[in-house]
Amino acid sequence: PPMLVASLQRRVHFLAKSTVFTSALTRWLLTSYGAFPLDRDKDMDIRAYRWVINQLNKGQPVVLFPEGTRSPNGMIKAKSGFAQIALHTQAPILPVGITGTESMGSWGRVFFPTGRLKINVGRVFSLPDVQGKPNKEIIDSFADMIMERVAQLLPESYRGVYGHQREAT
Repeated sequence: PPMLVASLQRRVHFLAKSTVFTSALTRWLLTSYGAFPLDRDKDMDIRAYRWVINQLNKGQPVVLFPEGTRSPNGMIKAKSGFAQIALHTQAPILPVGITGTESMGSWGRVFFPTGRLKINVGRVFSLPDVQGKPNKEIIDSFADMIMERVAQLLPESYRGVYGHQREAT
C-alpha cells in the first residue's frame, strides 16, 4: 500500500488483515495510514464490509485487493465481495496492476527492499447497471471482468488464472 498511495498521489483507505493489527503501535500506524482490519477467518466480515461501503458513500477512495493475498506465481481467482461492493455503491473502479511483490515477503523488506515494484494504473470505469438484485453468477462475472482489466496491466507471466481471458475494453 505505501507505494500504491505514493503512485496515486492521494489519501486512500484500504483493508488489511486483522492479524497485522497486533500491537498498539502497528494499530495506530495502520489506522493513521487509512487501514481498517479485515477478519479473513470469516466468510464475510460484516464490519469491514460496512466500513468500505461507508467510505465509498462519503466519496473516499478505497483500495481493495480482490485476491486477498499475494501470489508468488501469478494472479489467483479473486473473491467476489469486491464486485458486490462495486455494484452496491456504483463507485468508479480504477484497476491497478502491481508486479514485484514476490520480493516483499516480510515487514523488513519495507525498510530493506531487494526487488523492484512496478505499478501500472489503468483507466477508471464503472460496472453496468443491473436490474433487480444481482445473483451470484452476475457478481462473479463482474468480478472476472474487473480482474481481466487488472490482468491487462500486467505482463503475461503475472496473469495467472486470468492469463487467457479476452482483451478487456
